[in-house]
Amino acid sequence: MTAKVAVKSPQTDLERSRFNRLLYWDGPPPQGLFEGVEVYVGGHAMEIRTIGIDLGKTVFHLVAVDARGEVVARKKCSRTQLLRFTLNLPACLIGMEACAGSHLRGRALREQGHDVRLMPAQYVKPYVKTNKNDFIDAEACSEAVVRSTMRFVPIKTDHQLAAPGARAVGSAPDRGGQPDPRDAARARHHYP
Repeated sequence: MTAKVAVKSPQTDLERSRFNRLLYWDGPPPQGLFEGVEVYVGGHAMEIRTIGIDLGKTVFHLVAVDARGEVVARKKCSRTQLLRFTLNLPACLIGMEACAGSHLRGRALREQGHDVRLMPAQYVKPYVKTNKNDFIDAEACSEAVVRSTMRFVPIKTDHQLAAPGARAVGSAPDRGGQPDPRDAARARHHYP
């Protein structure tokens, strides 16, 4: 069974309602419904193999690439729209630049069954083809993630992300209210 996902803008009310049901799916997909999903753009079937995502504070830019390496979709979406859009796609390779927020998004996308890989921004930068904008950054992520020599950052859990701050706060030994004798020397050294 092959399902069709419309990427073109719907024309009739019936098309709009079907499109919204697919785009704003709120829950796990029914068993087997999205196996072999084909996306149709302009009447031609395509298969999304790789997605590059440029993360922002509130808006994410997504670029989908097919098996030939051609860009087949560009989408600007919010956090919830991103998760809804990727939920309706078959499992694919997703690349993002590593930052604090990418770990949370990476875990959410992995729960949907996608293969998510985070890359240091300095390794993605050589794949930016022209002047910097969000869609070009997302396209660079989709190109860099398929390279065999790319180095990836492991996705961290919430506990792993919070651990450095917890160690910094809890690392001072308890002196029973007494000041640390080294504080005076540190103050003289750093503040002449």
